[in-house]
Amino acid sequence: MIEKVMKTILPAAIFAVAAMVGGTASAVTTCQFGDEGDFTATADVWTSIACEGANSGNDKLDTPYDWFGFNLSLEASVEAPSGSSGILSLTYDDPAKTGTWSVGSSWGAVTAAVLAIKGANQYAVYLLDLSAGTSGGWSTQALSTSGPVSNQPNISHISLYTYEGECEPGQIGCFPPVTGEVPVPASLPLLASGFFGAAWFARRRRKA
Repeated sequence: MIEKVMKTILPAAIFAVAAMVGGTASAVTTCQFGDEGDFTATADVWTSIACEGANSGNDKLDTPYDWFGFNLSLEASVEAPSGSSGILSLTYDDPAKTGTWSVGSSWGAVTAAVLAIKGANQYAVYLLDLSAGTSGGWSTQALSTSGPVSNQPNISHISLYTYEGECEPGQIGCFPPVTGEVPVPASLPLLASGFFGAAWFARRRRKA
């Protein structure tokens, strides 16, 4: 009886250990951010300064859109293989695992922007560097499962989320950045000159 059980269990146990040691077990990769020089090597979206993911599900259903501490709004979403939607335009390489993105000539009133890359049943989000321009590259590399053969999915859609509020001092990814210095109100010099003028006039009256 024991010999029969061992013949049944042992092969399965050996296969499981071999899968882990030999690298046949798959694991989800993580997102990477950087500039154009890092693209496809250590960055999935350029130019980005932070990222989150890969996350399971669909970014457009993952409300509220509060990644990186911003209260974001869905600005545009392009479903592959379409080329554009709203201000967001895409190009696709062959196969559709990499490409470029752009939003026109200016960010306008946008003070922070996040690009979401969706493929298969996962997505990753990237905080864009608005000071680097209005275009860059994208890849589904962060949505791969690593194993004997990389399983990098084709792009499903790319969404752009934006924030148009005021930047907080030291807030990463908000443009233009705000330092901790408190600005002097424009009316303060006028109030000061009026105060000193009134004091000078009162002094003259006392002398008279």
